[in-house]
Amino acid sequence: MATEANQAAVDLGAAVEQAKTKVKSKAKEIVEQSQTTATSLADSARGTVKSTLSGQKDNVADHLLATAQAIQSAGDQLKDHGTPFVSAYADKAAASITDFSGALKEKQVEQIVADTEAFARRSPALYLGAAVVAGLVAARFLKSSGAPQSSASAGR
Repeated sequence: MATEANQAAVDLGAAVEQAKTKVKSKAKEIVEQSQTTATSLADSARGTVKSTLSGQKDNVADHLLATAQAIQSAGDQLKDHGTPFVSAYADKAAASITDFSGALKEKQVEQIVADTEAFARRSPALYLGAAVVAGLVAARFLKSSGAPQSSASAGR
């Protein structure tokens, strides 16, 4: 009987070891699958963000080009009305905005981010000032492009 008990204990120990090995193997498989899934999701998210930013970058470049054309038109009208000095400034501003728009359209999102980071490291105060101005302009733009208030609620 003692031998049977010893044999049962040995069999039980072997079964436990086999179960531990299976559990470790399954856990390792689950971790690897989780890492693969996480990597895939991260890559997908990066691709989506990059695509969205690229589209927005092109949209901003197009708006800048339209703004440059409007400034150029205003400069032409100023020239026609006898103010060539102010017209020259408008022409220079339009040319600068057109150049910036073209450069923005040509650059990849990663390069824009790298350039911005480099600028922020070189001139942190100027970068923060530009960020504040950009935030104020964006807030003003968002406020002005919001839904118009009705005259009944405007008088309250």
